[in-house]
Amino acid sequence: MVDLILHIGSHKTATTSLQHFCVKNAELLAEHGFYYPSPTNSAYTHNNLAANIVFDRVQATARYLRNIAEDASSAGQQTVVLSGESFFAMTCFFLDFYDRKRPHKDYFKTEDMLINQLKDMCSHFDTVKIVCYLRPQESFAGSLYNQLVKATNGTYLPYDACLEKIKHCFDYKGHLDLWAKAFGKKNLYVFNFEDHKDNILKHFCDKLLTPQCYRAARHKDFLSNTRLNRDVLEAKRIFNYTTPDPALAYVSARVFKNLNESYPDKKGWQIFAPVSAQETFFSAFKKGNSALAKTFAHMEIPTLKSKGDPTYPGLSDEKRDEILARALKGLRTPHHRFEIGARRFINNIQNASPVLKTPLQVLRKWIYSLRLHIKGW
Repeated sequence: MVDLILHIGSHKTATTSLQHFCVKNAELLAEHGFYYPSPTNSAYTHNNLAANIVFDRVQATARYLRNIAEDASSAGQQTVVLSGESFFAMTCFFLDFYDRKRPHKDYFKTEDMLINQLKDMCSHFDTVKIVCYLRPQESFAGSLYNQLVKATNGTYLPYDACLEKIKHCFDYKGHLDLWAKAFGKKNLYVFNFEDHKDNILKHFCDKLLTPQCYRAARHKDFLSNTRLNRDVLEAKRIFNYTTPDPALAYVSARVFKNLNESYPDKKGWQIFAPVSAQETFFSAFKKGNSALAKTFAHMEIPTLKSKGDPTYPGLSDEKRDEILARALKGLRTPHHRFEIGARRFINNIQNASPVLKTPLQVLRKWIYSLRLHIKGW
């Protein structure tokens, strides 16, 4: 039997950079006894394993975990490493955010059920270590909101309404208490992201793998998941109101990102609410943060990082029209029109012939993997 290291995020703590590091250095990690298995439908992240648990595809995740444990054992590798930030606050991001019904009315009762389902699937491993990085809630909220707007299926909700839908994800202690109850407190490794963000790749190797893994790694790129500048973000939020189909939504996310440099931010533009409102909302989590600092011996995570008020004047009608016009022009370029058409064609085939869904997913994953190794992102 082998051990498992499960990195659960949290969101917006350099998870993508860490996942890319593991994929691009997979052969090196294997030489040191660490197996980072190929995800089922992604080039680098194991988020789909969490989605399977939430959406009653438990057997798919159970089968995957059993298979990778057997693969690692056969190859003589002592430890499997998995990374998926979607394991953190599954109820929040898979159900509450999309107004889907919970199995239980109580949020943490639902989350507890999902975590314990995962625990039951980990019987093939000798030990399971749960790893989680956390950042100040206010900083997390601002970065997360930007991500939720710019995403392929981005939200059109304003900041305060969005926070209300995902408010439970900011209760770090509530979530980690459930992980500790399921897997044991001694198997829970919780770190203050602010203490290690300058080189989280090295920190992860030093604490969870071996220092040699980082020193010998050929690929150590720390890649930022670039946020949208405020004007572009607000224009994208307006565009999201149109609820574009998946193909158009996917390409449009990239088009808006390409406009980013033309509309630079000014100081305070990524602050989405006054300090007083932020303090009122996040003060409920201060006690939990203090308890986590004592339990895991790290510097206490403040609930607020920014002490300033927002300075963003709002998106003018003129700039709104300009950004949306440029985005639409970008979507009408020949290569984008071809990509949108091709994606719609493939989606229609999948819907009409479910038997083709798996081979098409394999093809999509291969393309993403190729892009990852060629472009590095």
